[in-house]
Amino acid sequence: MTYIAEYLPRLGHLSIEITSISQENLSTIEVQGNENIILVLNHSPSIKIKSPIPVTHISLIGVKSEETKLKLTLKVHADQNPGSSEEVEPKWSCKWLRTHTTKHHSSNVFKFICSNCSYEIINSLSYQFKDMPNEFWYEMMDYWHCHKPEDNHPTDKDYGILVPKDSKDIFIGSYYLLLCKSDNVIAKDKLYHCKGCNNVVGEKYQNVIKLLKWKIDLEYTNEDQKVISKYDPTLFVADFFNTQLRSSASRRFKIKSNKKWIYLWIMNTGIDVTLNDQILNNCLKILYTEIINSKDEGKYEEIESQYEEVRESFLKTLQQNTIPSKTLIGSLEYSISFIPTS
Repeated sequence: MTYIAEYLPRLGHLSIEITSISQENLSTIEVQGNENIILVLNHSPSIKIKSPIPVTHISLIGVKSEETKLKLTLKVHADQNPGSSEEVEPKWSCKWLRTHTTKHHSSNVFKFICSNCSYEIINSLSYQFKDMPNEFWYEMMDYWHCHKPEDNHPTDKDYGILVPKDSKDIFIGSYYLLLCKSDNVIAKDKLYHCKGCNNVVGEKYQNVIKLLKWKIDLEYTNEDQKVISKYDPTLFVADFFNTQLRSSASRRFKIKSNKKWIYLWIMNTGIDVTLNDQILNNCLKILYTEIINSKDEGKYEEIESQYEEVRESFLKTLQQNTIPSKTLIGSLEYSISFIPTS
């Protein structure tokens, strides 16, 4: 048995699709606490569905059987909507760090360490941290080039002017940290390596050090317990998509995988969903296919990245979070996946 439970905030509906259950076998639906929805069956044990959001009351407004699947639509009264109630703070931004890490006197205490060997690279007490301005959406364009279908010309302007000038300053970007110098990394050619294990942790950029977030971990304490926070490279891609949505309303992209194009269509944002007991909040809902009509080729922006691990992480997450059902738009069949953005 597999299931998906997707919350539709604008409608206040919870859509549930579950396999291996017939409509005739369904007796009643109940709420257990505010986290679980119980499907009471006539001739089988009850089934527990984890709700992606806290709910207090439900009412069944739709039920449909399709082959071996049962589709339910519930009207729900939610305590809150974690996915779309407010804009999610980028991971490891200044506000994120102030919220999550412990403060000592007037400073928050944390470390950035090598993700490979845990060697200390940055101690927060030695630096001042500043966010890269959010409105500068072009901060990613050095490494993500959108080839506009109209002229196939890449965005290649040099916007690299926002860099720290003081050795005590660190600028926090969407997927990187910029700093002038560090005694805990070693420069080799155009890359920076961890002094402890020689693992690559960053690169040279505009004569400063650019540490890549997925190459380092954040270490801090919470209620006297050590916490290690990791940055999923897929967040880089999700942030890029959100930036494109805000700046140009672009929703269609294509990315290469094993010499084949995968065509992506972002259908919705801020979606909360449960995939077989795994709750994913604030997701992008993405339709994707390897086949499109030739006349639609120009509607998809080509996306490239020089970071292979980012591409691989995104494609892996895309596959892992793909649900069994597909959707038909015109004559084309699309797979459906959910990409978390936080």
